[in-house]
Amino acid sequence: MDLTVVLFGNTSAVQFLQHNFLLGETEPNIEDVAIPRRIPFHLKSFGRCVSVINLIGLQERTLNLDDLSGQLLIENEIVAFVFVVRLSQLTDADEEGIKWLQTVFDDGVFPFLMILFTYESEEGSDSLDDLKNNPALERLIKTYDGRYHTCSKKMNIRSELIQ
Repeated sequence: MDLTVVLFGNTSAVQFLQHNFLLGETEPNIEDVAIPRRIPFHLKSFGRCVSVINLIGLQERTLNLDDLSGQLLIENEIVAFVFVVRLSQLTDADEEGIKWLQTVFDDGVFPFLMILFTYESEEGSDSLDDLKNNPALERLIKTYDGRYHTCSKKMNIRSELIQ
């Protein structure tokens, strides 16, 4: 069985492209969200492959996901919930994303939550400075025990994603 990661957050934090390793080129819809996307990573330390369940943007729609959340938890070995946020800003909509996750999956997911800050490719080296100089982002990191990572919003640089 694959290790499964659930991604959620605002659609402005990602770009759906053919070479996006995590998400591919298609935005999720409620009909196919329960089908994990197997990504071309093999975690040698675990001897298993990784799959992604893409819930990005679903909190922006008014959908009842009660049945779906139960199905996702039963059918997949979810090892992390990844909150995808644009590095340059933390909006009210982003903060609502965490409340949405809590509503859909309950508080039990928080120990498995990490934050993925994304940046525009041309921002690159300034991204960590942005993170360190933004009190709202620092608070968010502290709330989730420092579990965060940064990568391009295109998610097309493999080495950024497997660190």
